Amino acid sequence: SVFASASYAGGFSVGGHGAYTVGGDIESEEFGYGAQVGIDLVENVSLELSGTMFSDEVDADEFGGLDIDATHIALSACIDIPVNSALALYVGAGASYNMIDVDAPSIESLIATAMDPAEAAAYNAFVAAGGTLTGGVDVDVDDAVGYHACVGLSLALSDSVELFGEYRYT
Repeated sequence: SVFASASYAGGFSVGGHGAYTVGGDIESEEFGYGAQVGIDLVENVSLELSGTMFSDEVDADEFGGLDIDATHIALSACIDIPVNSALALYVGAGASYNMIDVDAPSIESLIATAMDPAEAAAYNAFVAAGGTLTGGVDVDVDDAVGYHACVGLSLALSDSVELFGEYRYT
């Protein structure tokens, strides 16, 4: 993920970020976005609350493709390791709450992807004769508490602006 934030006196920071999802349970690499707020607890130790939204597309075999929207809320504790006056390496870990929303496929798309050619021909004849199907599909994925670990570099561009890049395993 690549982040940009503005820092303010008193050890408080706020900013927005962009994210790029890859690996693990992710099937479709996508860009995401979010925001974070942080506070310095003691020298070189901070606490950050962040929220990130991203999407994924999953091939669900008989269901065809499913569009998934995820919201990741994370609370992280980070330790800075200063390299020089402007550059620092940091490591962190924390807990997260993950909310997943799945856009259910239409009944028509399910039928189209689940049928063999003979069934598809029979269905097409049914529709041509004026037949209709009603109903729908509901896909419900439970929200989940998780954990994460991160490592990154931060570069102070000025007294009030910082740019940082981070890898986060969730």
